[in-house]
Amino acid sequence: MEELYRYVSGLIKDVKLLGLGTGRTVKGLIDYLHREGLLGGKEITVSSIDTELYLKSLGYRVGDLDFRPQVYVDGFDLFLEEKGSLIKGGGGAMTREKIVAFNSDYRVYIGDQSKVRGDRIITLPVEVLGFSLWQFLSFMKSKGFEARVRQGQGKMGPVVSDNGNPIVDVEVERDRVEELVKLLDSVPGVVEHGYFGEELIDEVAVFKEGLVKVVKPGK
Repeated sequence: MEELYRYVSGLIKDVKLLGLGTGRTVKGLIDYLHREGLLGGKEITVSSIDTELYLKSLGYRVGDLDFRPQVYVDGFDLFLEEKGSLIKGGGGAMTREKIVAFNSDYRVYIGDQSKVRGDRIITLPVEVLGFSLWQFLSFMKSKGFEARVRQGQGKMGPVVSDNGNPIVDVEVERDRVEELVKLLDSVPGVVEHGYFGEELIDEVAVFKEGLVKVVKPGK
């Protein structure tokens, strides 16, 4: 993955206002940028408490979203290359990730080839207000979608987002994902979902066999 991190370092080298996402890939990027001394002198905002704590442990200050990042870098769970879209939310941070992405000038998503798959069934994470949780599950079932509350590992109870809301994983056939997204956008109580369309993506950089492949959806 170092070639991928090196590619990103070229994109952000002269950037003063930087946004960073969530997850293991982003942590690997942070480690690389820290080691190369490329984070100093930048104002940084992040999309999760986990990333904030990690950066602070390395001695960096992290600000709120009170500036517009010139570049936002994040990982992804699945790249639907034929649709030019991404599935995110494995870490339950998709709401804040979308907020930072929407408010950034240039959005870059990074991952390895294992995240570019032809899965017929896709799991789409959805953040739901606790007040509407059981009604939401019932509604999804009535529409023919299997939905389950994500359970924590190593702790009792459901996984909750940094916003304090439960995460529901909804299974959907690949060719019905846009149908599900349109439905979710109309349901009161749905805070956000993990479908990132091309309007939130400027490029996707994928590491495969020592090379970095860059895709710019819709361009």
